[in-house]
Amino acid sequence: MTDDTVIVNIQPEDTVEVNFTSSPITSINGYVGEVVLNKTDIGLDQVDNTSDLDKPISTATEHALSLKADLSAIGDNVLLRDAAGVLWKLEVDVFGQLYANLYG
Repeated sequence: MTDDTVIVNIQPEDTVEVNFTSSPITSINGYVGEVVLNKTDIGLDQVDNTSDLDKPISTATEHALSLKADLSAIGDNVLLRDAAGVLWKLEVDVFGQLYANLYG
């Protein structure tokens, strides 16, 4: 680093003012003179405005989610026999988690 290196940790909601005492910059992002940049000036205006529901998911993730069983469709009498021949009863707890109990 040189003596005129500035490291700034910017958060999306921050407005940053930079003053240089040596080797002044003549323009930043189209602005000249004393410059104050905010998140819109550097393309971050939509960073904290995207809801989780509006965020895209990959095709692979969408496909994997479509293969999942609807836990609300599992009744009280779902039995599963594993490869060893052991019988298990599938149940959904009050938190919506699926678990298997040894049956019989």
